[in-house]
Amino acid sequence: MSADTYATHTPGPWFVTSQDDYPTGEVSVDPMGVRNVVTTYGDDAKANARLIAAAPELAAALVDCVRTLRAVRTTQQTKLHDRTINAALQALTKAEVFA
Repeated sequence: MSADTYATHTPGPWFVTSQDDYPTGEVSVDPMGVRNVVTTYGDDAKANARLIAAAPELAAALVDCVRTLRAVRTTQQTKLHDRTINAALQALTKAEVFA
């Protein structure tokens, strides 16, 4: 099950639809750029757009990591796994995506 099952955001995939001759970074839910999710500005606009466009997939991957770590925990690795799981859950909670 993907993170999108639990999320309240616009489901992915998202696409970077910026035009090379514009100084903005645009992220849309369709490759043609009809349904814009966000527009970024500034020197790092296109890099920020790429990171934002990857957010649904990153959230889904992080949910899968949390589930895997929970499944393979052993007594010896509990502290490391718990620290990693807690960090991942904090990030998912901040994004309102739940594992």
